[in-house]
Amino acid sequence: MNMEEKRKLEKLLLEDVESAITKYAARRSEERGEMEKAALKNPPTELKRLMAIYQRARKEMEEAEAKMKPHGYRMDDVYRDGNYVYELRLDRTIEPKALRDYDEKTNMAKGALTNLKRTYTLKLFAGGEEAKELFSALARELASIVK
Repeated sequence: MNMEEKRKLEKLLLEDVESAITKYAARRSEERGEMEKAALKNPPTELKRLMAIYQRARKEMEEAEAKMKPHGYRMDDVYRDGNYVYELRLDRTIEPKALRDYDEKTNMAKGALTNLKRTYTLKLFAGGEEAKELFSALARELASIVK
């Protein structure tokens, strides 16, 4: 057998091996898929127990989050230093009452300050003795609003 014939036989041998590898890999992949289905369909008792614990914990988390929302808070999981950590956050859709009260007071003070501009402009143009005391009266009112 010459070198050319040996090369042809080598090529045939390698094709047969490659074909066998491909068929074997396909069969094993299909069998593995079946094993995965079986493993999920009938897990060990301990895993069923752990799954029930997990489901209860998730339900409790959802209930806790639902109870936090009306108060203006929510939980957020943050990945830090290789671990997930739960942190309390403000829920921007419904803020805590203290913040709503604070914002209301701020808006009332802004409104009062805006009204001062109008009032003192009118007093300034009215003239007379009132115009002289405008700045000291304005300073007193500003101090009482912005305390």
